[in-house]
Amino acid sequence: MVKTTKNGESLDELTLNTRCKKYIMKQFIFITCFIFFSLYSYSQTIYFSGSINEDTTWAADTVKVIGDVTIHSSAMLTILPGTYIEFQGHFQIGIHGTIEAIGTETDSICFTINDTTGFHEIDSIYGGWHGLRFSSWRVDTSLISYCKLEYAKGTDGLPGYTQDDMGSAVYCTHSNLSISHCVIENNNSVASGAVCFENNSNSKYNLVSKNLIRLNKTHFYGAGVYSYVSSPQIINNRIFQNYAEDMGGGILCSGSTPLISSNLICNNKSGYSGGGIAISWGSTAKVVNNLICNNSGSSSGGLIISSSDALLANNTICNNLAYNGSGGGMGVSGSNIDVYNSIYWGNSANMGQQITIWSGCTINFNNCNIEGDSSSFYLPQGPFIGSYNNNVNENPNFVYPSAGSGINYNGYNSDWSLLQNSICINSGSPDTSGLMLPEQDVYENERIVNSIVDIGAAEYQSLQRVKLNDEHFRLLVFPNPANESVNLSIANMNRQEIQIIITDLNGRNMFNEFINCDNLFFNKNIDLSSYMPGVYCITVINKNKIINTKTFIKR
Repeated sequence: MVKTTKNGESLDELTLNTRCKKYIMKQFIFITCFIFFSLYSYSQTIYFSGSINEDTTWAADTVKVIGDVTIHSSAMLTILPGTYIEFQGHFQIGIHGTIEAIGTETDSICFTINDTTGFHEIDSIYGGWHGLRFSSWRVDTSLISYCKLEYAKGTDGLPGYTQDDMGSAVYCTHSNLSISHCVIENNNSVASGAVCFENNSNSKYNLVSKNLIRLNKTHFYGAGVYSYVSSPQIINNRIFQNYAEDMGGGILCSGSTPLISSNLICNNKSGYSGGGIAISWGSTAKVVNNLICNNSGSSSGGLIISSSDALLANNTICNNLAYNGSGGGMGVSGSNIDVYNSIYWGNSANMGQQITIWSGCTINFNNCNIEGDSSSFYLPQGPFIGSYNNNVNENPNFVYPSAGSGINYNGYNSDWSLLQNSICINSGSPDTSGLMLPEQDVYENERIVNSIVDIGAAEYQSLQRVKLNDEHFRLLVFPNPANESVNLSIANMNRQEIQIIITDLNGRNMFNEFINCDNLFFNKNIDLSSYMPGVYCITVINKNKIINTKTFIKR
């Protein structure tokens, strides 16, 4: 006979239920404790110095570095998102093995100093840490992503020039390294940039991509990125307001084979030459699809190319300043260069406002827009040698260019896109093979809209050129920067309901509206009078899927 309770349950069932409840409660307590202790361990502060001889993870909220750290060749250091790494003095992380510091867009990793007193005295060790210094000789690639690297100092504090004086935030030799989606700012070095590659040409992977590199300074070369006998790929970065007392305010490559593509290189300065870029001393460079605007140098305000071979394609080189010499846009000496589909306009200098060509050069210009045409070239040491084919001399008609030349005008926040009446539209080389053009222009729009590439770094995105069978949504935002209102023009090929959201940089919704589109093209004017000055993001959503995003600036 089975005994039952008043509720009709058998005693066996009651016992089983009780045991289940107790088991579930124990599991709940265990999981709760596990989560609590995990969160506790992740929120703690740890102090570290010395050697890392085996695979190690930094998972603490704050890591205070109290001495030099060395990652040995057999070890990997993994740093979790959200970790705050605070150096307590001029210490470094020396990487002979591998490091993976991979944050996220919303939870980055920060490398900084505890006290910036003395930081601006470049030759002293005070006020800054000594950077991430790679020398691994390993096949593995170290990854630095979604990190902030600030207040590093490339110096040993002693007279003379040694390896310790090179590179402030990152120094890399004989190593495979990828740096992406990072903010690299306010770093100083004696000899070379915030990111420095030296004797790294035998490495298979030197990538600097989608970073913000600004407000860095060096006594000598390449304040933003420096490359010596290396092969870096410098792609899709925003490099601005860096200062080299000698050459290469934004980038300097010496004896190197760099790919410099799709970067915004603006408002950098050099005390000598190459305010934006310097290519020198036996380099073979590809400089493609870049905005090189409002940089300043004593000479060669935009870029200097000396004793090197270079391919320049689809660059917009405008409003640069040579404030004490020649070659406002570009200076060239002892080099062989092919230039395609590029704009030289609004640059300024005492002589050779757009281009200065010194001796020993052969330069071929093809399908470019050059202010003043070839008659404006400054040729202090002899005649022009090269070819000059299918070039024009007419105002490019940019949407919103900077108001003047040099670093005192904001080239970075200007809009170098082409207006509908620009001579540059569909005027590039019909054959772009070999030009290394990416699929997107410098503003990450389609690079070739109507089978013929435009001149310059920004492709005109005419709605009339969107094919009717194209399933994508196209979004234009103008004017940008905007004042009291902004216009949205949307090509909605499928005539479907869309949602438009505007958010500020803190993620707050400023505008949210569903729109039924019966026509192929839709225009919307949005009042910005209540918006604070700043950067805003426009997102277009269809069927709960983000199908296009753009940013604009409210003045």
